[in-house]
Amino acid sequence: MSPRQVKAVLHDFPVCLQLAGRPVAVVGAGEVATRRIESLLAAEADVRVIAPSATERVAALAKAGTIVWVARVYRRGDLAGVQVAFAATDDFEVNRRVAADALQRGILVNVADDPVACDFTMPAVARRGRVTVAVSTDGTDPAGAGRLRDVLARHVDASGEAAHG
Repeated sequence: MSPRQVKAVLHDFPVCLQLAGRPVAVVGAGEVATRRIESLLAAEADVRVIAPSATERVAALAKAGTIVWVARVYRRGDLAGVQVAFAATDDFEVNRRVAADALQRGILVNVADDPVACDFTMPAVARRGRVTVAVSTDGTDPAGAGRLRDVLARHVDASGEAAHG
């Protein structure tokens, strides 16, 4: 039985990944994928995007050589050589194929809007200096996690020190 088949209730294991220089695939290039790509670039990951079309931002990043954009639909084998994958299309079946391919290859995968298909979920994050505030709800309430993140982040100033007041 695969790990995704036995999950009835999700329980996150908090971790901060060091992705600098590591190959990461993002399948999709819409608004959600663009946010993932921006976060991955901030972590200095080596980003490959697979999508037939893209937001202006993703297209500009590709044109600048910041990312590699494979401008076509996802195909089995597109995850070859990557260590982490993100399925962020608006097509449930494509996202599930990405998850299945990742599982077969032993690649950690995040599937947007489908926590059960994920090896990891994305917390709501705020960065202040060297402090990272991350809030997770085991993938069940992203909006609630975002609200709580905002409340907590107000207590850390821009330098990463505890705000007084």
